[in-house]
Amino acid sequence: LHTHGWATLVEGLAAGRLAGIPVIVHGEHGTLETRERNLVLQRWLWKRVDRVLSVSSLLADRMAATVGFPVDRITTIRNGVDLERFSPERRTAGRTALGFAEGEIVIGTVGRMLPVKDHRSFITAVAQLRTAGHRVRALIVGDGPLREETEGFAGSLGLPPALALLGNRVDVETVLGSFDIF
Repeated sequence: LHTHGWATLVEGLAAGRLAGIPVIVHGEHGTLETRERNLVLQRWLWKRVDRVLSVSSLLADRMAATVGFPVDRITTIRNGVDLERFSPERRTAGRTALGFAEGEIVIGTVGRMLPVKDHRSFITAVAQLRTAGHRVRALIVGDGPLREETEGFAGSLGLPPALALLGNRVDVETVLGSFDIF
């Protein structure tokens, strides 16, 4: 059984043990529960799973420091990337498909439109670059409950048409290939 993040840890561990699941692992991808009473419970629960996972060494260190859990009991399994699918050779095809001119700097991000992704800071940075006279175009790939708010915020800074919200895409490798900065 694999639990993921705070939301499934408590129920997943209890259900797994009651069901006799032989191995239970718990993984974190970056958002940690930090309320004091929950940290105590989280530390207690992590000691009762067979393995605690992290997606990076930096996150493992943060997990250990925040939760007070031994870093040597955290296994790091880095996210894999298909290097052929996301190769730099896709740059020209991506820029052509999305209509970017040579010389334009394309800055983008890919992620759900949730508070944890902090699209407001991204949009603010793009607006500051444009105000400073830099010829940048920006893309946000992904969708979610903050889409309307994100569009409104970008509009209030005068970013359209320099910013495009592309929504969910099945061709993320094409879009990523067009980025100069992620």
